[in-house]
Amino acid sequence: EAAKMLKSLNIEGKNMIVAANFENNEKRALGNLAKTKIQKASNLNVYEVLNNKKMLVTKEAIKTLEENLKGKE
Repeated sequence: EAAKMLKSLNIEGKNMIVAANFENNEKRALGNLAKTKIQKASNLNVYEVLNNKKMLVTKEAIKTLEENLKGKE
């Protein structure tokens, strides 16, 4: 299912999926995909962003990233 989802979104090659949290079954399913890295939004860094061709970011992850960046202004 995860591979089909990425293919339907035209996400191929080295990519990263960013979420606020991952359930254990999501970690297993996504972790088995070649060239796909999973990352919690709270642990995201510039190197990981720049080191991937494409990123898929959940709405919850965007909220987490916004909260983290507010304190750095």
